[in-house]
Amino acid sequence: MTTHRYVLRRRSRLPGGVLLAAAVLTAVAYPLGSRAAESSRLLVLLTVFAHLWPFLLATAVLLAPAVWLLTRQVAVRVPVLVLCAGAALAAVPLARTGASWDEIGLVPAPAGVDRRVVVESGPNAIDPPWRVTVVAGSGLAAHSWPATTFRGAPEDYAHAEITWRGPDELRIVRNGSEVTTVLLDPHTGEPVRERTVR
Repeated sequence: MTTHRYVLRRRSRLPGGVLLAAAVLTAVAYPLGSRAAESSRLLVLLTVFAHLWPFLLATAVLLAPAVWLLTRQVAVRVPVLVLCAGAALAAVPLARTGASWDEIGLVPAPAGVDRRVVVESGPNAIDPPWRVTVVAGSGLAAHSWPATTFRGAPEDYAHAEITWRGPDELRIVRNGSEVTTVLLDPHTGEPVRERTVR
């Protein structure tokens, strides 16, 4: 009879332990994953670990029931549940900020080169930031590197001109006179030098 009760008690703690382990793994995944994404520049990793808020929200959602199942101590439950609620609420503004970059242009490289330029506009509607990114390769092997960034009103991009001067050089003209030249590594496509002439 005693052994039977012990087995039931151990089984009742299993779901809480699984949720706790999942919460810890989720919390650790973001810093490790974002570091790996930055060092490797793999597009798939940069996409998955682009924003903190999904990991923050998932950790809070997993940790709250885990603590509820694993302990009956109010002194432990209440602080953890308050912390999880705060983390979940903090994820909301982070989600709004993280989803504000919009792709507005794509310029493929010359034929025979598996590269492309992606242009995105930022969150500020009055004077938004713009970022120009070089993507080399395709599928899971695609790499992404920031080429240049600038600020300006939406009409500024309408008059901007982005052209490839061969497979390893970009030319960006803004306002008719500001010319930015970006040189790329011939093997990887990574931007290695930028020069702006006004």
